[in-house]
Amino acid sequence: LDDTFVSRMLQNNRNTSLKRLVVGNVIEQKNHDLMVHGKGDAGPEHKGHMHGAHDPHIWLGIPQAIEMTKLIAEKLGEIDSKKKDDYKKRADAFIVELQKVHAEGKKAFDGKKSKSFITMHEAFEYFAHWDFGYDLDLVAPIQKKPGLDPDAVSMAKLIETSKEKKVSVIAVEPQYSQAQAETLQRSLKKSGIDAKIVTLDPLETAPIGAGSRFNPDPGYYLKKMRENIDTLAKALP
Repeated sequence: LDDTFVSRMLQNNRNTSLKRLVVGNVIEQKNHDLMVHGKGDAGPEHKGHMHGAHDPHIWLGIPQAIEMTKLIAEKLGEIDSKKKDDYKKRADAFIVELQKVHAEGKKAFDGKKSKSFITMHEAFEYFAHWDFGYDLDLVAPIQKKPGLDPDAVSMAKLIETSKEKKVSVIAVEPQYSQAQAETLQRSLKKSGIDAKIVTLDPLETAPIGAGSRFNPDPGYYLKKMRENIDTLAKALP
């Protein structure tokens, strides 16, 4: 995600044995069908990563997360060949957990009358269309560029699109203000559309795990993905 940050870290450190694995680039080369083409303008955005030819938020899709897990285990096996089998064993176990989340998502969204929702920015394409195979209708983002609120013309267009699609859910993110989402909600309410505001976490950050000084909570991804599924499924009619 944060290519600029990683590049600087590699340039400024003194550890010559550090290895770099850009999983998104490898997936793009080896398994291009897993990539979603981005809708945003190409260019530097969103804390140093690029929105352009491909949507970079690959970790929010379960098939993509499974492929990432395999690639990371393979790379660790190359670096530490004596423990190659151990890395694969743990990766296989984690993939089983990812598959469970996938199955839970299918069950949660089955039979929903409406699957149309708005997001804060373009982060959930993989989650909506590639993850569960349920054609969740991610209508549009509130912010075309992360952190940049829509102007009056863009907001008016978003309101009209939401009316046409009968949007039932507006998904915000914990990192951003809900002000624009609340404005949209009020406008839709006047048109007789009662859209709920819910919080979906794009998982761009993770807390430090219990008992660790540096490492993130190893169970955080599965926990938050399940929370995202449950939150959206409960909000959709």
